[in-house]
Amino acid sequence: MPPAPQFGTRPFRARGKPAPEKGTVFNVQVEFEDGWYIATCEGAGLVTEAKTYKALVARVRLVAPDLAEANGLPEPLSFVFQPDPCA
Repeated sequence: MPPAPQFGTRPFRARGKPAPEKGTVFNVQVEFEDGWYIATCEGAGLVTEAKTYKALVARVRLVAPDLAEANGLPEPLSFVFQPDPCA
């Protein structure tokens, strides 16, 4: 298993810019399973995976605008990544 990534607590905007003080912030649970990092967030309707933690964060940023539109959420969406509590 690769070393555990450093999880940041600073939210970011869906397009990769710093989050404004106000906005919708979601906690994203991150798990490492069978060689994949998996991100889930029930509130935003998010489930995605990637081979690396960095790629996972990029993937979340990529799909966030579509999530906002599909689920009627106000943009910008911000995410705080949380490690799997069982890991």
